[in-house]
Amino acid sequence: MRLHHFALLAALAATPARAADTSLDRVPADASFYSASLRLGEQIDLFLKSNAYAKLKGLPAAKLLADHLREASGKPDTPVGQALQLLKDPANKELADLFVDLPRQEVFMYGGAGWADLLPMFGELYGTMYFTSFQAGITSQDPNKAMGRAVLRALNASAGKLRMPELVFGFKLSNTAPATAQMKRLEDLLTPLVAKDPKLKGRLKRAQVAGADALTFTLDASLVPLDQIPWSEVEEQEGEFQKLRQQLKSMTLAVSLLVKDNYLLLTVGPTVDVAAAFGTGPALASRPELGPLAKFADRKLLSASYASQRLLAGVGTRADDITGLIDMAKTWLDKLPIPEKRRQAIDKDLKGLGQEVVAMLPKPGAAVSFTFLSDRARKVSPTTTAPRPAPQRRSR
Repeated sequence: MRLHHFALLAALAATPARAADTSLDRVPADASFYSASLRLGEQIDLFLKSNAYAKLKGLPAAKLLADHLREASGKPDTPVGQALQLLKDPANKELADLFVDLPRQEVFMYGGAGWADLLPMFGELYGTMYFTSFQAGITSQDPNKAMGRAVLRALNASAGKLRMPELVFGFKLSNTAPATAQMKRLEDLLTPLVAKDPKLKGRLKRAQVAGADALTFTLDASLVPLDQIPWSEVEEQEGEFQKLRQQLKSMTLAVSLLVKDNYLLLTVGPTVDVAAAFGTGPALASRPELGPLAKFADRKLLSASYASQRLLAGVGTRADDITGLIDMAKTWLDKLPIPEKRRQAIDKDLKGLGQEVVAMLPKPGAAVSFTFLSDRARKVSPTTTAPRPAPQRRSR
């Protein structure tokens, strides 16, 4: 039985609209989810020119804060003064400028196809734990042992799906040189730290990823004492979880930081080559689900998000979820001291209820949404600050 968490999906289900030369034209078409924010710099500039900001600056509290910061900046023993001193170092100023530049044009995140396998499996594990705990309670078993074995059996059955799925964070750059320089600074900072631990020695290195020079860091199961786990105490049959053990030993996690196609990319996945799929092959923008975005290609897009049909189908309520709940209810019913005729009648009602609910389950599809700046703005005189255009939302 598999249960799901809509709260988790809510974070994944908001998608940006189609725009020319955005990450939508580079993210792989088989991505499980995608979310992006665009034109944050333009939005900030609009706000700074707005009447609202002018009024905020005129508030007594805002003036007091500005005076306080101005005074503190002239004292080297204050946090503000110390920060300004650090910015006198050209490298530190370059880093500060880079952080300001990162979100101005486009920020995005996407997950690879593997998430459509992993997230449903987590839902199944949660359902297994819940059902097993309930069943142990009515059969006088140790709930902790029962849940532990049930979870291990579920993981063992799905061992082939156990792998770190691809996760990518990206930032569009106006200038790639500062990002490349700061990557070298980060490498110089982390190298001596990693060298202090013999187990991590050699795991931080430079590598060519998708034709770019990347800073990579890899981990594997040798860092986890899997052989010290008392498997014989949890296995009812020798080697019962051998498939799971072998899969855990083969798992790896790799992190890469690189600049590709004017984007700073931070990737997490089973190998350092996750970024190789970015900008090659069919793109997410080519999927038919995103076709409606084309009619708004001339708008100033602010955000976009997408969740694949396969992902939503995997984490949504399905027929076997309802069947599992009905079976659990029947198990509980069998323990009650009621007449057999009444039990059969309740069984029939439960079966009918389950069939009705299954018949009403919606067919899952992909989720797409986006926002853009509208053209609504009042005409202003040269002495008046223009208000920020209101965001408009379209969803499908």
